[in-house]
Amino acid sequence: MASHNNNHGENAASPEAQRFLVPPPQNGITITTDDNSGVAVVAPSKKRIPFGIAALRKCIPPLRRAPITFYQFYILGITYVLYVFYHISRKPLSVVKNVLHRQNCSVFTAPEDYLIPEDRLHNWCSWEPFEDDKTYKNLYGWMDFTYLMAYAIAMFFVGAVAERCNLRYFLTLGMIAAGALTVLFGMARFWDIHHLAFFFAVQLIGGALQATGFPAAVALVGNWFGKQRRGLIFGFWNSHASFGNILGSLLASVWVESNWGISFIVPGFTIVAGGIIAFLFIIVEPQDAGFPRQNGPAPVEAQPAIVINKNGSHELSQFLPKDSAAQIQNVAPIVVEVVEDTPLKFWQVRHT
Repeated sequence: MASHNNNHGENAASPEAQRFLVPPPQNGITITTDDNSGVAVVAPSKKRIPFGIAALRKCIPPLRRAPITFYQFYILGITYVLYVFYHISRKPLSVVKNVLHRQNCSVFTAPEDYLIPEDRLHNWCSWEPFEDDKTYKNLYGWMDFTYLMAYAIAMFFVGAVAERCNLRYFLTLGMIAAGALTVLFGMARFWDIHHLAFFFAVQLIGGALQATGFPAAVALVGNWFGKQRRGLIFGFWNSHASFGNILGSLLASVWVESNWGISFIVPGFTIVAGGIIAFLFIIVEPQDAGFPRQNGPAPVEAQPAIVINKNGSHELSQFLPKDSAAQIQNVAPIVVEVVEDTPLKFWQVRHT
């Protein structure tokens, strides 16, 4: 634990009280006092730690003392995997198109109760409404257009919404909803749905929901890395697109010939599982784990936590990296008055 002496001359202590420059309380951070020792400690609030991380810290004690670098690369890794899940759920349609409309059905045997129309002897096994040789390409094009346009338009608004929400909840709901729409497309195979409006509606809503991934994931990485090695970090992180597309194509192709509906359902449940992982294991900001803010110049509320002792000394909280001590010199002044033989109270914190 690093320590500092109180060298701020402009805040000389009076006989009744001592004054220290410290950051004020913030969301996710609490100030507590010990009535016996009169020590004020700024520590991370347990309310901001996801259940999954809290359980891991309890089962693996060294995680409680892990440096911020560990958590930075943990967030980089988990957001990478979660966005791979997004790309996996986007690939089924491109794989299934050749099955929805087949050019040659002679290798298949029609069910006994199915009467093959005379004008469809060559492609009777295609899935309506994509069976028409003259229109199926146009339908595929308009479906792709609907999906991508919904994705692009939603991007204009989703980022603004994400900034005003808890990113963990936002990402969780976005992934579960996007997965549900992917599953819904596949259920058309089991529910024997042939209405064109159904497929366009799923594409429209599903495309918009896919836009929830990128703004939230980028914001999370930015929260933890700030401007540090931004090119290197995002250069590596953006490889999730290629990796996810490869996995998505492989996963969808497993069932495409036997039952194309499963080619949608499995990737859909994959991204739903990702939403559950996000809810349990995403730490939104460094402050939630007791570290100083990394994204841009640290504001007052994100400056290092201080332990205030009544004997005139103050120390950095054990939750912070050792090199955070230098940041204290840049803190906008907050006066904490520690009256002799009186524990520090919240109302004793005031701006200078």
